[in-house]
Amino acid sequence: MTPEAPSIQARRIYDREDTFRSFKDDLDLHLLNGYVISTPELFVMARPVPRIAARNAICDPAVAWPTYYCSCWHVHIYAGKLPLLFTLLPYELPYGSFQKRDRLRFYTLNQLKERFHRYGQRTESTKRPSPGGCTS
Repeated sequence: MTPEAPSIQARRIYDREDTFRSFKDDLDLHLLNGYVISTPELFVMARPVPRIAARNAICDPAVAWPTYYCSCWHVHIYAGKLPLLFTLLPYELPYGSFQKRDRLRFYTLNQLKERFHRYGQRTESTKRPSPGGCTS
């Protein structure tokens, strides 16, 4: 049996979890305000954000800032081989963030690379978007 494509894995999270928006709505918002990376090995919705912005704004893909204000890649959802993300980002920023258990976590980009490399070696991970944004 062929493994499920990462984009399908990400879509299934929205199907089984109580999320604030639909997969299509988040996809559309990231196509407008961020980046969508979809390959046979990785699916990511991410966008550049200012690290000092309000937590709920960082987690809301409807909110966008001019690139020159941004210092952080916020990963909204991912599925697949995470170490590939850093070879596919359009440009580098000093920080990265993601939400885990409804908490927003920040790392330097190097720390995030190490963390995602460990996760990528262990398992193919997915991230559930929070129903109501994230907290500190």
